[in-house]
Amino acid sequence: MKEANGVIFVYSSDFSNIRKEMDMWYANFVQTQGLKDAHCMVFCHRKPNQPETRSSELSSLFSRIPWLNTSVEENGGALRREFNSFLQRLLSNISERRDQEELSILNQH
Repeated sequence: MKEANGVIFVYSSDFSNIRKEMDMWYANFVQTQGLKDAHCMVFCHRKPNQPETRSSELSSLFSRIPWLNTSVEENGGALRREFNSFLQRLLSNISERRDQEELSILNQH
């Protein structure tokens, strides 16, 4: 993967022992790209009427990443809002980086 701006982690609450696999994904997609935790999002999908799980199922690597239990049937609006908020953060970061690159180019000439 080259020049990623963000990462969305999605996993099912049906799977137990997800911690090790999620850590591998974090290492491969966040750490190797040098992404900030603020440019990541975790969605833990659950089936309707299934109890909410806690983010403590994930390792401390995910402690500063925004996290949301998702169930399209029960809270589709919250999922949509969080996803839009995530995209806004990414777009803001991309815009800031582009502005900095343009200023850097102008200052070189």
